[in-house]
Amino acid sequence: MIYGALVIIAVAVLGCAVLAGLAVFQAFLMAGRPWGRFAWGGQRTVLPTGLRIGSAVNIAVYVLVGVLILSAAGAVAVLPDGVVDVAI
Repeated sequence: MIYGALVIIAVAVLGCAVLAGLAVFQAFLMAGRPWGRFAWGGQRTVLPTGLRIGSAVNIAVYVLVGVLILSAAGAVAVLPDGVVDVAI
């Protein structure tokens, strides 16, 4: 039983690591790195202000999804169970 719970938490942490990588990528885009061709449709190299704001919103969404994943796995207890169940 404990083994199954550890696997679930490990997968949740792996998912959060992927989200963290995406958040770092969005942060670099927000800072003006010329990687826009890999995001937001690839039409611009450096993102304009509106898309940089969109990248900031994406980072916030990634954090929220990470918290939801960890809460659903039982690794953290930040949000009420009912909220987590509905959101997941």
